Amino acid sequence: MAVKNIVFQLAEESKRLTDIEPYLARKIQELDNIVGQYETEEAERGNCISQWQFKIQAMLESFNHGSESSHTDKQYSDEFVQDFVEKLDDNEKSRVHFPDFKGLTEELEKSGRLNLPPSLVPVHETLKKAYRDITAESNQSIPVIRFLHSVLLCDQRDE
Repeated sequence: MAVKNIVFQLAEESKRLTDIEPYLARKIQELDNIVGQYETEEAERGNCISQWQFKIQAMLESFNHGSESSHTDKQYSDEFVQDFVEKLDDNEKSRVHFPDFKGLTEELEKSGRLNLPPSLVPVHETLKKAYRDITAESNQSIPVIRFLHSVLLCDQRDE
């Protein structure tokens, strides 16, 4: 009787495993497909990275071993930037003036070093009385002064 029970249990277990086998086979196939997809994507990423590295290497080589003129242009640019920074540090007065730029200058009124729209001249005069003419003492260019002054004008109008 004990042997019959064991045989019966083994038969039941065999049937259960046989029934589950197609399900497990489908799951294994799905996992194989996912792994294949990841491997394909990884290969594509590897190709993209290789191409990117090749382009970077080519750019570095052309930069390091480029023609003499490109090296001279870079050197000129570096010198220009260095000169500009030194001028800022020295508070050198700017040679840039608003009339150098084309625009509706006939609509602007002179107020200190600035040309302002007529609606802002009274506000500028109020600021000038309260804080003196800050534009006269500045070594910055007129466009920079105009930007900073417009911040003050906006602040004054909000008060």
